[in-house]
Amino acid sequence: MTARPGWLRLYGGQSLSSHHRQTLFARRWESFCFAAETKLDFAPQNFQQTAGLVLFYDTCNWMYAFVTWDEEKNTRILQILRCDNKDFSYGSEAVPLADGEVTLEVTVERETAQFRFAQNGAWQALGGPQPADHLSDDYIETRRGRCAFTGAMVSICAQDMDVHRSFADFAYFDYQEIT
Repeated sequence: MTARPGWLRLYGGQSLSSHHRQTLFARRWESFCFAAETKLDFAPQNFQQTAGLVLFYDTCNWMYAFVTWDEEKNTRILQILRCDNKDFSYGSEAVPLADGEVTLEVTVERETAQFRFAQNGAWQALGGPQPADHLSDDYIETRRGRCAFTGAMVSICAQDMDVHRSFADFAYFDYQEIT
């Protein structure tokens, strides 16, 4: 918090599927219906550097709206990656981003999540509604025969699987229950 006063700086750790050295600032869901929002400033140098907003149950079950660098398009992008019991899939197309800050939001309504983003303007949907039912004790228990954790979390995070020196600055992290 001293490197950029008023912002939280997270230095990139290992991937969300790693059991070691993750960089994750999380809070537990307290409702089945909520919205979470953050604003980040992140300048990745390659595809191995990511930062963003994640719905996280454990290292095998999560959904991540992340900013990274697309080397083919030579631009910064935003995309959703889902991990469902170690099966990976994209939840959106890659959206090119201009340099600078981007605001990310996720709204969870029971078994569905919708990510949105804004950069110098109005909110835009990132992909369509995403299945969020794999981020629950009930789902994990049916897949593994036991619960592996204490519940789902919403988080901000950063990864650097390259030089381990990149960082993302977060202006805020807000969580609001929807009634």
